[in-house]
Amino acid sequence: SKRLLSKAQQQNSVVSMTLLDLDHFKQINDTYGHQIGDWVLREVVRALSDVCDDTMTLGRLGGEEFGIVITDCNAERGLAVAEACRAAIENISSKPTGHRFTLTASFGVADTSQAGYHFENVSSACDLALYQSKQYGRNRVYEYDSKMNPI
Repeated sequence: SKRLLSKAQQQNSVVSMTLLDLDHFKQINDTYGHQIGDWVLREVVRALSDVCDDTMTLGRLGGEEFGIVITDCNAERGLAVAEACRAAIENISSKPTGHRFTLTASFGVADTSQAGYHFENVSSACDLALYQSKQYGRNRVYEYDSKMNPI
């Protein structure tokens, strides 16, 4: 992603980044076991992949956190993609597991016009927006705003 950002900076194009975190994933793991947890992660990747096109790079950042980097894309389009991803995750049916639960995720979106081209800065901006999303009830998409208080 750092390579992608420096290339975008050279071309003066905007890159959008989204961080998402599955809500209450630990609870699903603890309640239904790790096999169900693994199934959830696979389904989430499938749902996100369905939304993502070839301008988007999807990655798992560890645990239940994922990132999406979109080239030639401002936060406005990034928000629309994040919203589509949010809906896709919420629409995953738990039926195949034999259990009933709903999956949701919280999202934070930022772009290089807001945060610059340093990976750490864009990533922190997303983190801040993601934190807001969790603070204000989860299962929602927040965009980074420079007026947000640092954590």
